[in-house]
Amino acid sequence: MMYQRIRKGGVPEQVLEGLYERLGSARVLFLYGTITGMKDGPRMDPFAPHYIADSLLAMGHESSDPIWLTVDTPGGDVNSGMVLYDAMQLCPAPIYTLGRNSMSMGAIILAGGEPGHRYVYPHARTMLHQPEAAMQGDVSKMQIMYDEMDRIYDTLIATIINNGCGRSELEIKEDLRHERWMNGQETIDYGLADNLITQKDLYNRPVSELEAK
Repeated sequence: MMYQRIRKGGVPEQVLEGLYERLGSARVLFLYGTITGMKDGPRMDPFAPHYIADSLLAMGHESSDPIWLTVDTPGGDVNSGMVLYDAMQLCPAPIYTLGRNSMSMGAIILAGGEPGHRYVYPHARTMLHQPEAAMQGDVSKMQIMYDEMDRIYDTLIATIINNGCGRSELEIKEDLRHERWMNGQETIDYGLADNLITQKDLYNRPVSELEAK
């Protein structure tokens, strides 16, 4: 099965499997929890960035229909997040992103969705800040790590600008330095999303029509 997860919160495993299998068939994916590398979590975790990246490319091969990716993450490993971002850009099918809580690297993933189809909830939270890392070792090793952090910092700023942020590099650096928090509309104003999500966007028709079926 595409979605398989152990029993959590008292919900029977087969119920969760059925739910996420149905969502996967509907081309709906979730980036949920801390963004980690493949070595830090199970290979088949359906919420992990490496699994989502593989799923996007497979779904793109199957059909050109849109894929929905819901983002609900406090951020995490930048390298793993950027690999997922790359997969989003390579996927031939449009990726519609939906932000719930898009913190740090999660904000970059949200912004990397199909232009015009990057959505947020009205009460969603988005946050940008500088990349962080703990360093140890001799001076030479710490300098190498510092240079790598500097490269990652520049990459994140360039990615934000390339995805439609209307602010200058200096303005973005200042926002990252102070940790920039935004609600749904502010995320749109900043250029990381395009629209507040509506019932029509999610279902393509009113829920009342679906319930009448």
